[in-house]
This record gives sequence, structure tokens and C-alpha cells, in this order.
Amino acid sequence: MKSILSNITISPELRPCKVKIKSDEYENGLFHQWINRSEVAPPSPMNGVHSGGVICGTFGLVELKSGKIIEVYPYKIQFLDRQVEEYCFESL
Repeated sequence: MKSILSNITISPELRPCKVKIKSDEYENGLFHQWINRSEVAPPSPMNGVHSGGVICGTFGLVELKSGKIIEVYPYKIQFLDRQVEEYCFESL
């Protein structure tokens, strides 16, 4: 019996993008995926400030031309492939 899963191929789609590195410096790269990162925040040693908790956020994994992989805030990524133009948005 042939396995149904033998015909499935998973290949990541890389998207060309521009990443804001500094206030006036951009670098070209390849967007790999979105990741969620969370860290435990310890309670503040000061009374009445906060009792600790979890800090979490979404980041993009981007490969730079140098081969370095960086985590980037979403607002610092500009996609260059114009995929949004493939969708039909009706006028409101």
C-alpha cells in the first residue's frame, strides 16, 4: 500500500525584503518566517511596581547578504516581492 504522505513536499518560501538596521540604514535580506519569543520577567525589587510575569512578542527571522540571521521587529521589515498585489481588495 502506497503512503499518502509520500507525495507531500514541504519547501519554505523565502521572501526578499529590506530591513531597517539603524535609523537611516537599510539592508537587503531574505525573510524566512515569523517567530514568537517569550521570556520570564522577574518581580521588581521595588515595592508596588510589578510582580513579574511573561513578556512576549513576534519577530521576523531574516537572513542578511552576509549569511547572518537576525530577529527583527515586524515594523522594520519591508517586503519587496509585492505579494499583496496578488489579492483582490474590493472598494469599500
